[in-house]
Amino acid sequence: MSVSFDRLTLAKGLRDFADFIVANPEIPIMENPLGTVPVHYFPQHGTDEEMRAVIDRIAGYLGSSIEAEQLEFGHYGTSIALDRSPTAR
Repeated sequence: MSVSFDRLTLAKGLRDFADFIVANPEIPIMENPLGTVPVHYFPQHGTDEEMRAVIDRIAGYLGSSIEAEQLEFGHYGTSIALDRSPTAR
């Protein structure tokens, strides 16, 4: 499997960000349960069913659940907290 330039650029950016927050401990990160650093992915094309399938597949990779409390607002997503085990918020 070849790795796309975008994937490599994202990985480098995440590593750079990790180095930055370690080197700058005065920057508030995760001081409270709501202090998160979100990374979003939005499927670009397809039916609602096809786009939900993409999110389901991502949730499978992450070992996380679909965020049930967001369904009533029309949001279908999943998340993990990097300092804890995978969980739905």
